[in-house]
This record gives sequence, C-alpha cells and structure tokens, in this order.
Amino acid sequence: MQDNTSSKLNKSMKIKEKAMAVAVALFLWQIMAMIFDEELILASPYATLKAFLGLLGTSLFYISLGHTVGKILLGFLLGLITAVVFAVLSGRIRIIETLMYPYIAVMKSTPVASFAILSLIIFGIGKLSVFISFVVVVPIIYTNLLNGIKGLDDKLSEMAEVFMIKGLRKALIIDLPQLSGYIDSAVTLAIGTAFKAGVAAEVIGTPNHSIGKMLYEAKIYLETPELFAWTISIILISVLVEKAISLMIGVIYKLIKKYALFGGTNK
Repeated sequence: MQDNTSSKLNKSMKIKEKAMAVAVALFLWQIMAMIFDEELILASPYATLKAFLGLLGTSLFYISLGHTVGKILLGFLLGLITAVVFAVLSGRIRIIETLMYPYIAVMKSTPVASFAILSLIIFGIGKLSVFISFVVVVPIIYTNLLNGIKGLDDKLSEMAEVFMIKGLRKALIIDLPQLSGYIDSAVTLAIGTAFKAGVAAEVIGTPNHSIGKMLYEAKIYLETPELFAWTISIILISVLVEKAISLMIGVIYKLIKKYALFGGTNK
C-alpha cells in the first residue's frame, strides 16, 4: 500500500516538475521574442498560440495532419515489423547479423535528404514520408532489440529448461521481460525520429495536403507565427502518439503475461 502511495506521489511530482520546466521555457521564449522585437524573426508565444488556434478552425489543418500522421505511422509500423523480424533472426543466426550490417550502417549514416531524393525518384511524392519513416525506424529498433537479445541472461534460459519451459512460452515468460526496457526505449526514440524525419522529407518533396508543405509555404510567405504553430502541432501529435503507443505496449505486455502464465504453450 505504501509503495503504491509513494509511486503516485513520485508520478505527481514528476508531472509538476515537467509543468514547471515548460513554464520556464515559455517565459524564456517570451523574453527572447521581446529582445528581438521582430515577429518575422521570432514569433512570441501569444502570436504562435493565436496562429495555432486559427489553424484549428480550418479544414486544411485536419486534412494535412491526417495525411502526414497516417503515412508516418504506416512507415513506423512497417519499420517496426521489419526490425523485429531481422533482430530476432540476427540474434539467433550470426550470418544474418553479418549480412544486415551494411544495410543498417547505411540507414543510420545516410542523411534524410539523400533518402528523400531517392524516394522521390523511385516511389514519387505519394510514398515519400512512408519510406523515410521506415528508413529511420528500422536501424533504431533493430539495434536496440539486437543488443537486448545478446544481453539475455543464460542462467534464466537454463532455469527455463530445467522447468521444461520451452518455445513460445519461454520467449514470453523469460525473454520478453528482459527485452521490455530495450523495446520501450527503442519505440519511444523511433516515434519521435519518424515524425521529425517524415515531416523534413515532406518539406523537401512538398506533397499536397501535408504538414511539410504547410511548413514550406509558411517559410516562403514569411509567416513565422504559422511556422511555429505547425511546428508545435507536430510536437503535440508526436507526444500524443508516443503516449498512445506506450499505453498499447503496456496493455500488450499484460495480455501476453496473462496468456503465458495461464494459457500459454510449450510449443
């Protein structure tokens, strides 16, 4: 009971600390805007909020948001599946890890702009943010998960053999809890990176009905408050999606644990 109360207090304290940090950031932002005293260079929090509320009243905002977020999430999902499959195979079969090395190295090192131009040539504008999100997500999740697989405790695996826990049930009961930290950090980092890279690619390709095109037009017409408003929209959506996926992962962990303990299989 005490541990539960302590956990709630710690969580409440963290929320207050984060709120205070945001307040300080907004205060410093306002001070900087007053120093520059030029909206074209640095829009104030008030001007940005006004522009943001203006965007909320337009259908173009929701259309652009839907198109961009949908494509980035599709790229993220494809990257997640691909990374998990090859990380598991690489953790089991050394030759696959060796063969994957150049592809992962290229994905990690090549600038997003290069991949964006390549995507425009091969796939066209329509699949630009899907491809870019896929490219940046794969190496993040693959590398983190592979490191986790390599760090699995052999003693726990030996214990599982003694108690005849094998196959899928072993993976769910013994391996998954050890990998959960790697998975959580990889997914969190991958989501934020996917949004940043996906929108950056859209700025290069400027597909219709996209956040990237709205950012590009705000830059062209020197609409700094709108530029800031769109940027804040991206940040908010990225955070919300990250929280939603984290909650989903938590629910999946609980369901897997329940299945593995009470309805699992040794096959």
